Amino acid sequence: MRLKRNLLKISFADFNNIADFLKEKYDFDLDVFTFSITKNRIDKFSENYNIKKFETLINYLSKSTFFDIFLSYLAIPTTEIFRDPEFWIHLQNKFLLKNQGSKLKILV
Repeated sequence: MRLKRNLLKISFADFNNIADFLKEKYDFDLDVFTFSITKNRIDKFSENYNIKKFETLINYLSKSTFFDIFLSYLAIPTTEIFRDPEFWIHLQNKFLLKNQGSKLKILV
């Protein structure tokens, strides 16, 4: 019989709270990520670090070391991005051309 662990599964409200926290603390905009995929990656991060409460997750993310690890869970494998020419066209048209001279952060 497999034991069921009481792991954190974030809700939509939790996702919004995490997004607000990351925006305020790190100027990192989680709103550009797809909810369902990002939720799964946050749940995986929580599972791997045995995080069972939302407050514990926020405490972990308050530490820049864990924020960096967290980003690695959110990141799309770079080989997927490089194989998608439409992504680069979209990035250029939607963000780079419209934001010339602005400070941009692109995770690769």
